[in-house]
Amino acid sequence: MLHVINVVAHKLFLHRLDVECAAVGNFCYRSDVDEDNAEHEKFAISLRDQLIRLMEDKVAEMSSDDMFLPKLKLQETVLQFRQMYGARPMNLVRTIKNCLSTEMKLVQDADSVCSCYLLWSAL
Repeated sequence: MLHVINVVAHKLFLHRLDVECAAVGNFCYRSDVDEDNAEHEKFAISLRDQLIRLMEDKVAEMSSDDMFLPKLKLQETVLQFRQMYGARPMNLVRTIKNCLSTEMKLVQDADSVCSCYLLWSAL
């Protein structure tokens, strides 16, 4: 389940947490949302509903026979997603922030390794 969320987060959000609003199509994620602030729950609910709608739209697009198993798996994922975040949308914000933070660290580590390699190869 976390992998699916990570993939969704990766596809829908910019890779920088310091951006105030990252927009993809009509989808928007604000990095300044505080998952511990009850006033931000309205945004978390909207975020949850948008992600569920996106997944459901993808399920509806999967009509060919060769997509039968992926379609079932995605339907199962939507149900799990609803169970995990239906009553606790702020946990979704925590999960997404965690995924993005981990990804940022991996990108920074990779940049650091590349920089060291480039520096070493220039000698």
